Amino acid sequence: MSENPSISLELKRSLLMRNLASLIPYAAVFIGIYVLGNVWIAILGYHIAAGIFLLINRDWKSAWVQSTDKSSLLTTLNILVGLCTGLLLYALWPLLGISVHFGDKLYTLGLTSWLIFGIYYCLINPVIEELFWRRNLETDSPYPAWNDFMFAGYHMLVLALFMRWEWLIPSYILLVFASWVWGRISRLKHGIPIIIASHLLADIGIIAVAYMHA
Repeated sequence: MSENPSISLELKRSLLMRNLASLIPYAAVFIGIYVLGNVWIAILGYHIAAGIFLLINRDWKSAWVQSTDKSSLLTTLNILVGLCTGLLLYALWPLLGISVHFGDKLYTLGLTSWLIFGIYYCLINPVIEELFWRRNLETDSPYPAWNDFMFAGYHMLVLALFMRWEWLIPSYILLVFASWVWGRISRLKHGIPIIIASHLLADIGIIAVAYMHA
């Protein structure tokens, strides 16, 4: 049976849009931090562009429907990812090679209020990221997929500013793993709220530890 040309073209356009969308945080971080030297421009640029993509690309309201079909293993991993992120960062901080002038560097990048940034980052970032990466850029693969690697990759642009290079590889692997856990839960129709909660816990831990050392 011959392939429908219109369907094939639509699939190609969809794939192109997904590939381009996965570059949004890379462009936002590069322009916001590396070119303009402002963390707010980076994160707001990322969130606004991702939000526009979400609005025009899919009806994401169904993402809030929570399924009663849960895997105990994945649920446990989901909780552990959220709870252990901050604890792991706290334990490893002395080994990461992060400068004692960490706080000063963030200040020069526009982070002048930890309270405002922390509230925004912890409440908005998990929602945007999970809807963007796990709902709109998800795949059907049961294994780590391109969106997991792309999700982890853009974080390296930020981490490279602060930690020793040899820690970037294990950090990348851990981020791929976290993305895969969240993605698996999303694909198994456990719903977005449970993984947003896990992501929220992770971000709270990161912000708390960063503030302690700033």
